[in-house]
Amino acid sequence: MKINNFIFFSLSLVLILGVVESFNYHEQELESEEGFQGLYDRWREHHKVTDRSPQRFNVFKHNVRNIHKKTR
Repeated sequence: MKINNFIFFSLSLVLILGVVESFNYHEQELESEEGFQGLYDRWREHHKVTDRSPQRFNVFKHNVRNIHKKTR
């Protein structure tokens, strides 16, 4: 039973890692509103997001700033 769980876990991990894609950005994109807008447009295209609402953009900016602050 343990070997079956290990095989299942391993295959699941391989599938998940194959699906997950990173999204890169440059620090200069965080310096201006135009940079954020370009980054947001690329992010939307990459993740197939159609919502262009100002609220969604503001949440995106907030999240990017938090992620950047914690990962640099």
